[in-house]
Amino acid sequence: MRRIAVKVHTSGQYTLLAMCDEDLLGKEVNHGRVRVKFTEGFFGDNLLDPDSPELDAMLARADSITAFGRTCVERLARTFPSVSEAMIEVGGIPHVQIFKVPFE
Repeated sequence: MRRIAVKVHTSGQYTLLAMCDEDLLGKEVNHGRVRVKFTEGFFGDNLLDPDSPELDAMLARADSITAFGRTCVERLARTFPSVSEAMIEVGGIPHVQIFKVPFE
């Protein structure tokens, strides 16, 4: 079973959820002048099943989400259908960023 590494970062009231496929942890990819290091410091070492209620709750609370890996992108597409259209590849790795905009 494929798992997702997750970590919640907060600054004041703002919450960012960083997530990547478990198999990316410890790796590094380059894409032109961009280098992405998949560290536990940023992406975390909390490994969750893509269908876990804990992940559902994290997705609901996050103000923004940065995700790398096919498992992550497929999971996010179930909650946010436009993810499939917004996905890009960075160093051959599927990547998406989600920003929730509150409407008043």
